[in-house]
Parts: sequence; structure tokens; C-alpha cells
Amino acid sequence: MSRRNVLRLLLLAALMSLMFHSAVSGAAATYYYSFGTNDSFAYCLERQYADINVGGFYGQGPMPDFKTPDARAWVGDPLAMSAQKVIFHEQLTRIGDNACTGMTKLRFVTIYPAMQYISKSAFKNCPLLKTILFQGNAAEWKAILGRSGIDMNTDFPGITVQFPDGTTYPYKLDGRCAASLSAYTYTFNGSKICPDVTVTDLTLKKKLTLNTDYTVAYTSNRNAGTASVTITGKGDYTGKITKSFTIKRLEKTIQLSTARTKIQAGVSVRISSAGGNEGYYQLKVASANYPEYVKVAGRFVKGIRPCTFKITAVAKDAKNISIKSNTLTFKVVPAAPAKLTLTLNNGYTQLNWTKVSGANGYYIYRDGKKIKTVGYATSKYLDKSGTKNGHYYKYEVIAYSKTYGYLKSGTVAKTYYLKRVKLKRVSVKKNVGI
Repeated sequence: MSRRNVLRLLLLAALMSLMFHSAVSGAAATYYYSFGTNDSFAYCLERQYADINVGGFYGQGPMPDFKTPDARAWVGDPLAMSAQKVIFHEQLTRIGDNACTGMTKLRFVTIYPAMQYISKSAFKNCPLLKTILFQGNAAEWKAILGRSGIDMNTDFPGITVQFPDGTTYPYKLDGRCAASLSAYTYTFNGSKICPDVTVTDLTLKKKLTLNTDYTVAYTSNRNAGTASVTITGKGDYTGKITKSFTIKRLEKTIQLSTARTKIQAGVSVRISSAGGNEGYYQLKVASANYPEYVKVAGRFVKGIRPCTFKITAVAKDAKNISIKSNTLTFKVVPAAPAKLTLTLNNGYTQLNWTKVSGANGYYIYRDGKKIKTVGYATSKYLDKSGTKNGHYYKYEVIAYSKTYGYLKSGTVAKTYYLKRVKLKRVSVKKNVGI
């Protein structure tokens, strides 16, 4: 008799004994399905308890694959599909495709060290399966994974392998490992902050390797506040560890300065600053008696009409940046007249100018000396005293405000004064012929 036939007879005898034992013990039902070459493998009910049914796979060598879950003879048997525990017995060396696929009540699987290969689809759609009871050691189990190309975290997520000595695999990060960050307090810098992570296996007393034993993912790590890094097991490790760190607001002191703080309406003045990146802050009107008369554009400010206002620096991103700044106070005086013309009027110099919004009156200067003050309603003046013959006169009209003052920077016009010649007597000589 061939060795194969001897093995088949032994297998059949064992199964019959098992079924007889179940019948004697009062089992409510049994199932038995043979499969493989010459029916060399079998799946049967081993034990039936009030709270758990135990199924067993028997045979010698590598279990064949089932191309689809429906290819299994027992797929339509509710009792066969409802086992809560399945044992792959000692002489099996391979667990084939879809061996236990869709066994929705399966919670435990027992596997022996003779196993050489496990299909990635062996336990597909078994949501309750959490524990594999491996009757060998960690090195033997990892050898099986290596031959099978299985990553527990990816291919068997949520499943833990338990060894006879009580240890488990994959190793759990939480409880077994310690994690630390390169620093726990940082300052906002505009970029994502990613502290270095160190993970140590306290049992093996070794440092784990990033992207081999674990991966990291950062959360809320750009803006000021509390950020976190989640360390997730990979390869030989499973589970997660979360560490928090703090990102503080960036604090800057800004010193504003400007060439002048008394300006004419309509004239822009540049604000210089020292102490911080200009991208972090912007100029803001701190106060103004007429807010609508003030315009801020980038680093320039301008008063539209006479008023007073204050300028300070504030953070563009107040959540992440704190700005301390001095304040500049500006006084806006009336603008210079847009136009000044000089004409000769009956032997005197006639000044005409455009009125200025917000002016209470005008100062008239000739050759640098004020010669007249006129009211706001006036836009002309006849100079009867600047009559030096052949003199080149320089006139300037300056608008002023009683409240805000003025700047001696008005509109200038020049003229060359020349007296007209007056004829006192005209004599005509007597016409004499030729």
C-alpha cells in the first residue's frame, strides 16, 4: 500500500473517531467536507459547545487554493461557516486562498510551526477575527510571514498573534515602547514644524527605525497652539502612540520711523521700520479724528484732507504673531494750491490760484517774505507794492489751517516786473519839404 493511501486511511480513521466522539457527547450537529487531490484534505466540526463551535482543517502538506469563496463545498452550510474557532492541524504546511473568507463569526485561529505559507486572502472578511494562536515562537512566525510576503499591519490588520508563553505579535507600541520628541516647545516660523521622533522598544532595549518599525504623521503643526505627532506601528509593531508639542506665537518688537510727521494733504510719506520681517506685519491707523481722511497703502500713508491721525504696526496673522510697536502721530495740513498764475493788471502783479479744500486762508510770500494773509474765500490778490522796475519777483501762496497749521511749501510762480513807460509830452516837428 502506498504511503499516500496509508495517510488517507489514518486521516479517515481520525475523522471517524472524532465524529463518533461528537455523537456520543451529544453534539447537536456535525459537518464534514473533503477537498483536494483524491480528497486528501478535510474541513470538519471538531467540537461544539454552547458558546463556540470549533472547526478543523486536516491533511498533509500544502492546502490547495480556492479561486473564489464560492468554490468551497461548505460555503452554503450555515453551521460550517459559523465556526468561532478554526484549527489548522500539525501536518498542514500551507493555508490556501479564501480558506476562511467570509466566516463572519470566526474569532480564533490555531496554527502550528510546520506551516510554511499563509495566503493573504485566507481570512478575508472575517471581522471578528482578532487572535491567531500560534503554537511556536516569534522567530518561527516571522519566518512564515517572510515566506508569505505578509505585513501584519497591512494584510492582517487588527489581528494579534499569541504565543504559548503569553507574548504577542506584532509588538504593541503602547505599553511596550517609549517615544520622545526632539523638543516640545517651538516658535511659529511660517512653516510646518516636525520634531524628530525617537521610539525605543523597552523589552528589547533597542531604538526602532522610522519607516521600518513605525511611521509618523503630524497634525496642526503649522500654527500656534497645540500640535501632535501620531506614531503608528509598522512591520513588527502595531498600535499607536500620540505625542503633543507646543507652537508659541512669534513675538516681535517693531520700531517705526518716518522722515516727517507733518505732511500736506495729498502727499504720501513712507514709514520705515526696524525689528522684524515686513511680511509679518502691516501698518494700521491707530486713531484719527477723521478716519475717512487717512489712506494706508503698504508702507505709505497719506492724509486726504487736514486732520490728525496715528499709525502703528499690527500683525498680519494675529493667531501666530504678536507685534509690539511704537505709534507715530501725524498732522495733515492743507495742500498747496494746485495752480498759481501771475499777470499784469493795470501796472501791478495780479496773483490767481486754485482754492484748497480745508484751508482757512492763505499766506502770500514775495521773495521769501510774507506780505499778506487772505481769507479762505479769496483766490486772488493784487500786489501793488512789488513794483521795482526790472526785478525778478518770486511769489508763493501757502494754504493754512487754524487747527492744523501749515507747511512753508506752497505753490511758486515767478515774474519779471517792468514798468510801463509813460509819455509826458509828444512834440511834432514842422514838416518841411525836401
